[in-house]
Amino acid sequence: MTSTPIAPTRDTAIPVPPAAAATVAGTLAFVALGTFSGASDSKDNVVMEFVVIAAIVLALAALMFLVVVPRALRSGRTANLGLGLSIAADPFVLAFWSGITPALAVSGILLGMAARRTADGAGKGAAAVAVGALALLGYVAIYISDWMATNNIAGM
Repeated sequence: MTSTPIAPTRDTAIPVPPAAAATVAGTLAFVALGTFSGASDSKDNVVMEFVVIAAIVLALAALMFLVVVPRALRSGRTANLGLGLSIAADPFVLAFWSGITPALAVSGILLGMAARRTADGAGKGAAAVAVGALALLGYVAIYISDWMATNNIAGM
């Protein structure tokens, strides 16, 4: 008879660096799409607009993924913060051009994933993941609809 060792704890590693890189790259791609497609301003204004929004995106991503999320993961208090960040991402869908929504939503999703693996924060963690995913979905949908309206696609 053979025995299989069972680990007493579950693996709770959360992939923060890949999620941060994908969030920043995706956000900058959407900002570039919105800024450079169909712009009627002069090229200097468009480039400066992109640079300012890119700086905001990078600063917020650095704050979220280098300070807030790792500190919350170390402390183990992830459920409330994850849900709060996911909920805070929702109003920024309306200000989609700011690039704030993805950093907040993905941070909430990551913390929600960590909270789902604990006994006391599973419900709030699941809610954080769901609300954050809805915020990201809304962000993508509004960017696509804005691009379609700007380029007069599908009679918009």
